[in-house]
Amino acid sequence: SVQPNETLKLEIGVRPTIPVTGLILTADTHEPVKGARISYRCPTQRSLIISHHAETDERGRYHTRLIAGEVARQVIAGVSTPYEYPRLEPIQIPAHVEKYEAPEISIHPMHLVKGTLVDHSGAPVLGATVVLH
Repeated sequence: SVQPNETLKLEIGVRPTIPVTGLILTADTHEPVKGARISYRCPTQRSLIISHHAETDERGRYHTRLIAGEVARQVIAGVSTPYEYPRLEPIQIPAHVEKYEAPEISIHPMHLVKGTLVDHSGAPVLGATVVLH
């Protein structure tokens, strides 16, 4: 807190950022994924390290700025069905470079899986949710 007639000196250290570009394509047809949003996070703290999300253009390319070091990226929106949302993936942004081209992200097609969940006696289990990874 600052009292009247007091001066508060606040120093905030900032780290330089590096321009990062990347590409998102569908794994089966190699088509660009337009309008996909990507989140970057610190993998150890699970917190966002940038306050906005990068979004792909009509060529499936995105552009952002990040600090050097390990970050985790994840596609969080804009992927049409029947394609998956890739999991959180760590990448390393190198220090002392003018720009960095991130490895390509491949969005894989999903297929419909049907089945019946049964208990130990073989009777169907009603109202259960099944999650497959």
